[in-house]
Amino acid sequence: MFRTHPLLAAVVVIGFALFTFWRVRVDYAARGKLTYLSTVLQFVMFALHGVASYSFLDSRLSEVKTARPLFAFAVALMVVGLLATFAGMGRLRWGDTVGRSVTGLRTSGPYRFTRNPQLVAYFVFLAGYALFWPSWLGLAWLGLYGLIAHLMVRTEEDHLRRVFGREYEDYCRRTPRYLGAPR
Repeated sequence: MFRTHPLLAAVVVIGFALFTFWRVRVDYAARGKLTYLSTVLQFVMFALHGVASYSFLDSRLSEVKTARPLFAFAVALMVVGLLATFAGMGRLRWGDTVGRSVTGLRTSGPYRFTRNPQLVAYFVFLAGYALFWPSWLGLAWLGLYGLIAHLMVRTEEDHLRRVFGREYEDYCRRTPRYLGAPR
């Protein structure tokens, strides 16, 4: 697979993320929703992060130590994370999930505990994947996801504030951005 220095991979992913979320902000400001281009850019950005795993992780399945307890924990994290990601997405219509429409502010189900259940759940999935080859570089790869997810969240929050105003502000006071105590 494609492998490069982790720092170069991080710079490419971060640079592409900055461009993508600049474009997303332009679309939200001009149209109130994403264009197909911005939607595709976001998918490509997360795919780039996935491809960057080859630079950060060993990624050889033959090197995974399946007999260790860490393996079972990693698989459990991946299963729970993936199921929770799809459950969070299922609470939204497809257009809402990819920013093509906004049909209402979701505050029930997993949105009672976090304003971004899909991103939190996907982080759990990625943490399980990174635990197949535990290393400091794997932790850096998770941090890279955290950074691009945070850029995405900040961009969406600005848009949701414009669309829902006071209702969204009240929701933000009650519900944490990720996990933990609300602000």
